[in-house]
Amino acid sequence: MKQASATTGAVLRSNPNKSASLLTMPPEIRNEIYRLVLLEDQVTVNDTSHTTPALLSTCRQLRKEASPIFQQENKFVLDVDSFQMGLTLHHWLRHGNPSAGFSFEFRGKMNWSNLKLWLQKYHKHEAYSGFLIHDEADTRVKCVSHAFKIVDEMNGMA
Repeated sequence: MKQASATTGAVLRSNPNKSASLLTMPPEIRNEIYRLVLLEDQVTVNDTSHTTPALLSTCRQLRKEASPIFQQENKFVLDVDSFQMGLTLHHWLRHGNPSAGFSFEFRGKMNWSNLKLWLQKYHKHEAYSGFLIHDEADTRVKCVSHAFKIVDEMNGMA
């Protein structure tokens, strides 16, 4: 967990009679607080977890200021069981920040029917793949990534 800086303490002590709220603090201090609250080593997204921190649901200004920190500075792992693209993962891929760093972890059996359904939805632009493959990706991730590339090529030929 990150430590608050001396600046945060100095700002809070500078005017002890005035009631302080998060939104009255300078933006630099708010951003530091957002990072202390929102940044994790790894955020796992699956069909049983909810990935939106409570802080982002408090008000529009906090969501606008803190969402980029949460989405762009965290590492997300999309946990896909048996190639089943459930509603949570589908929503996260379509509406999440495309510049966020994320990777896939496949677990369970290699259910080819589920993968085929995912590929068909992707071909019809009803689903998103979100694959950014790195050299350390496991074999299943690389194979699935190539399947999505084939669909991309097929869409380009239509």
